[in-house]
Amino acid sequence: MSVSSHLVETPEDLAVKVKAWKATEAEVMRFGREYAEDDGVGLGKPSAMQDAIAGDAGDKGYPTTVVREVGSILRRIEVAEEANKPADVAELKTKLRAELCGFANKIGLGKAYAEVTQ
Repeated sequence: MSVSSHLVETPEDLAVKVKAWKATEAEVMRFGREYAEDDGVGLGKPSAMQDAIAGDAGDKGYPTTVVREVGSILRRIEVAEEANKPADVAELKTKLRAELCGFANKIGLGKAYAEVTQ
C-alpha cells in the first residue's frame, strides 16, 4: 500500500483548504463580475474586453472557461432580476453553485467548498 492511502485529512488541513477555497472563489467571482459587466454579452462571441479579462484570469492560473461561464451566469442572473423572474434567478444561482462546485472538485477543494456552503 502506498503512504498516501494511510493519510487522513485533519481539521487543520480542512481549515487551510477552506481558506484557499475562499480566496480562489473570491478571485473567480471578481473576474466573473468584470466579465459580466462588459456590454459584449449576447453578441455571439466574447468582446475584446472580455477576452482580456479571461486572459488576465488565465495568466493568474484560473481556467478561462470557468471565468467565462461564471461571468455569463452572473449576467443572466442580473437580466432575470431586472425582468423580475425569480424562478429563473433561482435556477441560475443553482447553476452558478454547480459551476463553482465542479471547479472546486477539479482543483482538490471539493470538501472545502462543501464546508463553506453548509
